[in-house]
Amino acid sequence: MLVISRSAQEEVLIGEEANPFAFIEVNEIVDFESVEVLLESTTSVLVEYQDGTNFVVQPTNPRHRHAISLGIGDQMTFRNRDGAVGEVRICRITRARARIAFDFPRSISIARLELVEERGAGAAVG
Repeated sequence: MLVISRSAQEEVLIGEEANPFAFIEVNEIVDFESVEVLLESTTSVLVEYQDGTNFVVQPTNPRHRHAISLGIGDQMTFRNRDGAVGEVRICRITRARARIAFDFPRSISIARLELVEERGAGAAVG
């Protein structure tokens, strides 16, 4: 399990850096108990809530994101077209940041978007 701390407007990508299957962005820290996240996918992804409800995030152009409010302890399960399964859970919320746990197989990369962009810029220069 990987836990990443994110501020509003910061993204995490799930999957290969060159072709991630999903993005999660902390859109707004509502209060100390809830956070609004935006979900986007480059392929169809089934998202299941811990209460059993689910929806499919479809790829769209231009970028369309699904807004979801989550509280501390709330969990979502992701399934991509390859059947890979992983979970995202809100661990902690403070005034400026949300700590998000990602529990995916090691074969699925989890990366902060700004680090991926820095590596891409470095590769273009070098």
